[in-house]
Amino acid sequence: MAAVVQICESHLTEHFDFGTNFTNSSITDLLRDTAPSSFDTLYICKFRNLVDYCQNFEEIMTEEGLCFTFNTLNGSELFTEDLSPDYTRIDHNMSAIFWNLEDGYDTSFEIDPQTYPYRIFGSGQQFGLFVLLALYEQNLEYICRGPVQGFKIVLHTPGEVPQVSKHYFRVTLHQEVLVSVKPNMITTSEELRHYEPNRRQCYFASERKLRFLKVYTQRNCELECLANFTLQACGCVKFSMPRDKDTPICGAAKIACYNAAEDKLLKEQFTEGLTLEPGAERVKACNCLPACTSITYDAEISQGSFDWVSWFNAYSSPLDEFPGLQPARLSIFFKESQFIASKRMYGPTELYGPIDFLANCGGLLGLFMGASFLSIVELLYFVSLRLFCNLRSRMNRKKEIADSAGPGIVVVKPNSDDNEE
Repeated sequence: MAAVVQICESHLTEHFDFGTNFTNSSITDLLRDTAPSSFDTLYICKFRNLVDYCQNFEEIMTEEGLCFTFNTLNGSELFTEDLSPDYTRIDHNMSAIFWNLEDGYDTSFEIDPQTYPYRIFGSGQQFGLFVLLALYEQNLEYICRGPVQGFKIVLHTPGEVPQVSKHYFRVTLHQEVLVSVKPNMITTSEELRHYEPNRRQCYFASERKLRFLKVYTQRNCELECLANFTLQACGCVKFSMPRDKDTPICGAAKIACYNAAEDKLLKEQFTEGLTLEPGAERVKACNCLPACTSITYDAEISQGSFDWVSWFNAYSSPLDEFPGLQPARLSIFFKESQFIASKRMYGPTELYGPIDFLANCGGLLGLFMGASFLSIVELLYFVSLRLFCNLRSRMNRKKEIADSAGPGIVVVKPNSDDNEE
């Protein structure tokens, strides 16, 4: 109960007394043991019209408990060596050596359907991901997470750790949900790289390194910042937060503390410094700017009733093989085969480079004043170098006249009286 209550609504913990057990290192194992497995949750998985893709879903521990992720980077490419080995179990053998978030896929590499992360070559449902999800009536519970039963789905890039409680949409039971995805990609011109990140309002991949995550995204940065803040405020971190092997995991007695720490961080993250407790050290604000190349996904969702009983009967599948089955269907696909990327425009955007500035100024001067940059150069020449040369030549001529008279020669003016004598 002390483990499971940490994934329930926070107000429910007020009714329990968990004593003084402030840490619990076994909570992730307990949550894995009590959670349904992928075999019980994912019945049919079809990707690009090929079946048997359920084995490509990997377990990942989130703040909502155990989840299953598809097309995510493996642990060695997503997490650094500082991360505690018991944090996650993304250990598939697929490598993303030909892909990164900033540059995309390596164009020099031959297009292969098995390139990881898996690529989509067209739009429409037949090229997307189809999953038949299942819960069982005997496992439904209406207090911990409320009356709505079903699944939470998160769309994220392969190098991002999903945060289910913040960015999700629902797939309720006995429903078929179609998700038409439109990517929103924002890039940043290389000409802005010499600006400070706080001026251009984004980080290039080489500019901001995280301690536990190899791929910088705004959400990854926020997750790691929250973990650091929680550790200093509570002396431990929530089970879903990245941590090293020496960092304790908060037990149920610390639920109120890490919830309060998150609230305080959200209130004060825009200030210059964050004070944790009286006498505690101050930490800098997260400053989690967006990545200069970032991708988000807009989802258009439509749904309808899923008559699974008639569907099973049409396949002559006996219902008693699945007592208490409560299924749902999910299809995710791209809306269009192409999309237009946007270029980041907020912050100091270099509308005029040095060459553009000179060209525009020269054109305006020539149009309105009949002048050009050559005229400006000539003007500078006449008021500086030409004037200096003229003055110097004049001084040289005076000197030459004085020198031509010769030394010891006296010129006497004739006297008029002497002439008369």
